[in-house]
Amino acid sequence: METLEIELAFIQGLLDDDIARVLNQHLEWEALTNCSHLFDLDVEHIQNPLDVLPDVVMRKADQRLSEDKAERFKAVWQRFTPEQQMHIIFRAFQLT
Repeated sequence: METLEIELAFIQGLLDDDIARVLNQHLEWEALTNCSHLFDLDVEHIQNPLDVLPDVVMRKADQRLSEDKAERFKAVWQRFTPEQQMHIIFRAFQLT
């Protein structure tokens, strides 16, 4: 397995209710932004929950992984965009 795959395998050990909550909030945020156009609402001031996802995952890595594993995981994790990170997490949730 490539290093990238090994590091990303740690994600399943990080999944919990906090991460699930951020993903659910993102789905609700997307629905809100879609509806905002229909009802001419200004929702620009509402932050996309995906903006906090990288920090939540990295905090979980610090809490649950050894220091060495956490640093390796975070180095790989930061290479992805928030959208890619979301898809990785969705896939990991499907595999659990």
